[in-house]
Amino acid sequence: MNILSVNQKFEVHGGSDRYYFNLNELLDERGHRIFEFAAKGELDESSDFSRYFPKQVKFDSKNPKNLVDYLYNFNARNSISKLLDNIPSPDIVHLQIYYGQLTVSIIDEIKKRNIPIVQTLHEYKLSCPVYTHLKNDDICHACIDNSAFSCVSNRCKDGSIVKSLVRYLEFVFSKWKGDRQFIDQFICVSNFQKELMLKAGIPSEKLNVVYNFVQTRNIKFNTVNAGYYLYFGRLEKLKGLVTLLETAKMLPAIKFLIAGDGPFKSQINVYIQNHNLDNVEFVGFKQGQDLWDLVKLSKAVLVPSEWYENCSMTVLEAKAYCKPVIASSIGGITEQIIDGENGFLHEPANVNSFVAAIDKLEALSIQDYEAMCLRSREDLDLRYSADVHYRKLMEVYRKVT
Repeated sequence: MNILSVNQKFEVHGGSDRYYFNLNELLDERGHRIFEFAAKGELDESSDFSRYFPKQVKFDSKNPKNLVDYLYNFNARNSISKLLDNIPSPDIVHLQIYYGQLTVSIIDEIKKRNIPIVQTLHEYKLSCPVYTHLKNDDICHACIDNSAFSCVSNRCKDGSIVKSLVRYLEFVFSKWKGDRQFIDQFICVSNFQKELMLKAGIPSEKLNVVYNFVQTRNIKFNTVNAGYYLYFGRLEKLKGLVTLLETAKMLPAIKFLIAGDGPFKSQINVYIQNHNLDNVEFVGFKQGQDLWDLVKLSKAVLVPSEWYENCSMTVLEAKAYCKPVIASSIGGITEQIIDGENGFLHEPANVNSFVAAIDKLEALSIQDYEAMCLRSREDLDLRYSADVHYRKLMEVYRKVT
């Protein structure tokens, strides 16, 4: 099968990006021919198709053309057209996150050629113009329950009416251009997400649930740890980082490591300095083996998210290395963590609950801790393996080919 695999940028800055590259590798290993398309990124040199990649739109400049590009990127449409003119016709196009850079413009070009489209949903763009279902850091369903214009009246994007208006315009424009109508099948990565998509009006016959996966063939069972608790991933407030830092302040005898990059990075450093948190170390952005070495030696991985995580890649990658996960009981995380079995759940944004969850892990005997580590990995192999993922993905592909 020839598959055109599409992502917003050809680089890794979050779990959905890691999934994109992992999926391409998995499909290639199973004998499919993969054609890549994305906006230019840090990993362009690894792609045979990077000459077709459009430049990223730099939204930090005040060029009015950026608004047009955000709504409908003509350059991206021309670029994917050239790619499709020069490769064998794909049997299917598989989209990850494409909006914000490539935009709905690419759908026009794909459908003009009558190629089936499948999209994996990694967040809530189809039910919330700011993708997160958050309003002033609180969970919000106003755009489902009432009108998407609630995004503007509530200033949901960074408290700015202008930014919120831009998100609303993109939401409405993309819907009008077919970001629901012209996608043949959607893949939700949690049952929780599927229920929200149903409430948002996506037809049930278009919705499938396929959990994310991690390739574990080179990762051995190992319960050794260096005693620290690790957060790794994108550094954003909605990830619960304030709650994490306040929790670390209450547990000075426990070592915490934070790895990643994102808009909340400077606030982390300021908090550590202002509160003299000697037990918290910010190690910066890590990837590849440098990151996996940190995961491998952690005692547990922390996922204190305060938004509706879907199928957290951080949780799965922790499981791959036999690590218990301490995470918020929110969104799809509750499908990934069985409290007391392969980790512990705590109330979102609740420091006392977070502290209590860590205390529970600290109180485990060595034997009970090692058993929890092994159950974490066994759950991954049972529900989130490459084999399971591939089988379920092929079931979706067969619906449209």
